[in-house]
Amino acid sequence: MNRVCRFRPTSALAIWFLLSAATPYEKAVHLYENGKFVMAASLAETADTASSLALAARAILAHAVYVADRSKRDAEVQKGAELARKALAIDPGHVEAHLQLVVALHQQARTTTPINAYFLGYAAESLTHIKAALSVDPSNHWAHALLGGWHFEIVRLAGPVLSRILFEAELKIGRAEFTKAITLKPQSLLIQYEWARALLLNDPDSNRTEAVQLLNSALEATPADYLDKLIAIRARTVLDAMTSGSALDLSRALH
Repeated sequence: MNRVCRFRPTSALAIWFLLSAATPYEKAVHLYENGKFVMAASLAETADTASSLALAARAILAHAVYVADRSKRDAEVQKGAELARKALAIDPGHVEAHLQLVVALHQQARTTTPINAYFLGYAAESLTHIKAALSVDPSNHWAHALLGGWHFEIVRLAGPVLSRILFEAELKIGRAEFTKAITLKPQSLLIQYEWARALLLNDPDSNRTEAVQLLNSALEATPADYLDKLIAIRARTVLDAMTSGSALDLSRALH
């Protein structure tokens, strides 16, 4: 007992020292993992390195997509895109920066019509950044998941024929990329949710069984951080909407 009592102050002091010695980047990671997205972005941005700016982009985009009010979402997405581009200006091969820019571009494309998105080049630029990330890190599970989502989204918006002609986008390639992502990261709650979401947005009837399996698998996974907990709530909401049988409920849950 005496040994335990003597150890506690020493242990507490060691923890305090480690936290106080942490870099802004490490502190920002801790804030991000605990759902303090805006604070994480602000702190990471101060470091002004490619990795810290990419982290800032990830944090502010997570807030924009999953937390922010609609009135603030567009501005935060724009901020995320700017941070990712700043990171790439420092390090053109930074994988995380490429991927976060893809996330930002996808969100920006959603605010306009498919025709406008096409002429603004969102799809083409997104594909360029995904390919750039994979050229540096071919086994990056997030890059493969984003590529899978890219194929599904292009086909959904442009149709199977036009999407193949304009972008060589196909559902079978999207499925292969999502499968690759899951193989590389089997317990990823986010990837399984996004694949299920892509399936349901594409065809909620024929893809129902597969989507339910993915959502259930996502809910069985242990959340790695606060974002995973948010995704688990969304996965449950989508499953409940599917159970209700209401197309309107499902559409609201997916969007």
